Amino acid sequence: MTYTREQILHTAKLLQPQLAKLPDLNLELQTLISQAEKGQPVEDDILSLLASNDRLREEALKLLSTDEKNGTKSASLPGNSAPIDCTPSYKCVECDQALESPQVGIKPKCPDHPKAQVKAI
Repeated sequence: MTYTREQILHTAKLLQPQLAKLPDLNLELQTLISQAEKGQPVEDDILSLLASNDRLREEALKLLSTDEKNGTKSASLPGNSAPIDCTPSYKCVECDQALESPQVGIKPKCPDHPKAQVKAI
């Protein structure tokens, strides 16, 4: 899942008080937050730091998956998330043999009737 710069920075700021018992991580997170506030691209470093500790990682995931504005968890879209087969299928107009396109944009040829037209099904 991809998070915005604002989500990552907000999460880091919320978790920083929990790092009082881990001074090395706290100092490193303070430095990264400061760099992020100056516009430096340190989001990946912040996420890596938060993931380096099991408890922090769990808390960060909770915060990142919660919409702070309305307190609801983000959810995936409804419906089937399985990939859709979008390979066009064709059939020979002479023998009705089903044919698969070898590549998008290329019509296949019927092995039994190479000169016959094929139509999309």
